[in-house]
Amino acid sequence: IQTANLDGETNLKPKACAVDKEKLSTTQDLAKLKGSIMYELPNEKLYDFEGMFSLDTEEEAFTVPLDANHLLLRGAKVMNTKWVWGMAVYTGKDSKEAMNRRKA
Repeated sequence: IQTANLDGETNLKPKACAVDKEKLSTTQDLAKLKGSIMYELPNEKLYDFEGMFSLDTEEEAFTVPLDANHLLLRGAKVMNTKWVWGMAVYTGKDSKEAMNRRKA
């Protein structure tokens, strides 16, 4: 991803997939998912994030730890990938981008 809109840096930053991509290779696989996500309260730290993603698939149930490498911030630009699956965890005034806006 590129975060120039957030921090002025134009170099690309890699992000990680939280689960084995082979288990979620189609939209049908994604539609069958059942699970939950627990994560820290909203805060202004752009590069810090902690959470747990609990998933139930038809074959197994498992929990995956989440960190900043799994977080795609509002204002970041996705590059060099055909698609992304995700879930919103902070929105509106609770987004990290909104918490870091300078007041005029």
